[in-house]
Amino acid sequence: MWYTRPVGRLAAALAIALAGVLVGAAPSVANEAKKPKPRLIHYTGSARGGMDWQEHRVSQDANPTPSVTVDQNGEDKGVFTFSFTVDRKTGKVTGSGKGSYTSATWHLVVTDSAGTFTCDIPIQTNHYLVKVTGKAVGSRIKLALTLPNAQDTNADTPCGDYTAYSTPSNSLDYALKSAGGRTLNISKASPAPISLSKDSTYTYVDNEANPVVNVNATESYAWSITIRKR
Repeated sequence: MWYTRPVGRLAAALAIALAGVLVGAAPSVANEAKKPKPRLIHYTGSARGGMDWQEHRVSQDANPTPSVTVDQNGEDKGVFTFSFTVDRKTGKVTGSGKGSYTSATWHLVVTDSAGTFTCDIPIQTNHYLVKVTGKAVGSRIKLALTLPNAQDTNADTPCGDYTAYSTPSNSLDYALKSAGGRTLNISKASPAPISLSKDSTYTYVDNEANPVVNVNATESYAWSITIRKR
């Protein structure tokens, strides 16, 4: 008996197999077309701003005039960049960044019976971190920016017969919070540039000063913030 290769059967089997491959490819392409969006939406941002302040102090021992009058002013300004993500499923905002001071000044004028003393107090600053938190609801993102470790400080500095005492503070985060940087509300699809500004005027009695003084102070906060969707 002659044994011949079943060429026709093999060809038919190959045709069926190839058809299976082709038929099987269609769902793969369809699945690719329906591939879900990435879970995280990415954004980047930058900000510039800070605060200007001035203060007038008058001692309470006026007889006939105050023994001490103090006029002082200064500014604390900075810049920072940041990035954050929005979770499509939960709406949670998570992000971080970094920044630096661009200016930190303290100008001091003290007048008493001996005359007038004028001093510019050196301020030391640092590079700082940015924390971004918040939540997306619908088409909007509620955003909070924080500068947790920014610091501007000075050493005890003589000024005539007086001393400008060391006063470590975080003026940039204070200015950002005061201007509204904890309550930003932006578009999820296309965030617009943000301009924040606010002025505060207040009076108080500084009982720790010697002599005790009445204080009138004004602070102005301003920030420009740009956020882009990547």
